[in-house]
Parts: sequence; structure tokens; C-alpha cells
Amino acid sequence: AFSKGEERTGGGQQSFGLPEQQSPRVHVFRKDTEQAHFFLGYPSVSRKDPARWAQSIFATLLGGNSSSRLFNEIREKRGLAYYAYASMDLYHDAGSLYALEGVAIGKVEEAIKVTLDEFALAASGKTITDKAVAAAEEYLICKTTLDLEDSAIMASFVVRKALLDGKAE
Repeated sequence: AFSKGEERTGGGQQSFGLPEQQSPRVHVFRKDTEQAHFFLGYPSVSRKDPARWAQSIFATLLGGNSSSRLFNEIREKRGLAYYAYASMDLYHDAGSLYALEGVAIGKVEEAIKVTLDEFALAASGKTITDKAVAAAEEYLICKTTLDLEDSAIMASFVVRKALLDGKAE
């Protein structure tokens, strides 16, 4: 149990200080459409955790752009999804790493299985090369540079730093 304001970073522990999930949590909302959308995620680090930078590279490799693992395996190679990407959200005391996909109705089960396999394969580190990490880093640097040319994104960045970090820069 955590009290309000208590730091929840894991200090290097794999669980990142979050309670261990005992079973899968699933919420299904049915709607008469031509495609299904699913969001598959994992608890992760907070916005204060230094591991957030490595996680950002990991999320980019997994599904952050059109050369990512999910985009290539799910969309390009298997044709399972209209869109497939991975990203992360960072909060004051917790975070999430997730995949989001739009899939043909009859392909949901296969897409979820392949997505879980890609998460596991990427997490093993066996297929991540130094070249791929360098490309992801370069992508993030270029994307951030371009994003900061947008006045709304820049304003959001400054406000977030002021409110959450107490730093007006």
C-alpha cells in the first residue's frame, strides 16, 4: 500500500515499486464497426525515474515510427492492422508502456498474440542492435527538435516543467 505523496520508483527493481499484477486485466467494449481497436499496456517508470530515457528508446524501437518492430511485423509483414504503434505515458509516481492498434475484426486474437510476442522479444534484448538504438536516439532527437518549433508543444513543455518540476525555464 502506498500513501499519497510517497515515491513509487522501483530503485532498480523490475516491478518499479508497483504492486505485482496477479492476473490479466481486460476490459472489452463492443461496438458494431469494421475494425477493432486495442490498447495493451504494462505498468512502468515514473517521469522522475532516470530509466525513462531508456524506456523512451525502447518504446520507439517497439512502435514509435514506421521502421519500428510493431509497425513492420503487425502492419507491413502480416497485414493485421490499419495502424500499430507503441508509446509511453509518464506520471508523477507511475507510468505505462503500451501498444495501440486498429485491427480487422477477425484478426484481433492473432494481433494480440503477435504484439505480446514482440514485447517479449524486444524486452529480451536479443534482437536489438546498437545500430537500431542509435537510429531510435537520432529519431527522438530530430522529433523533439521539430516538436519544439510548434508553439503549442513548446508552451505545454514549459508549463509541465513549471507545474511538475517547479522549474520555469
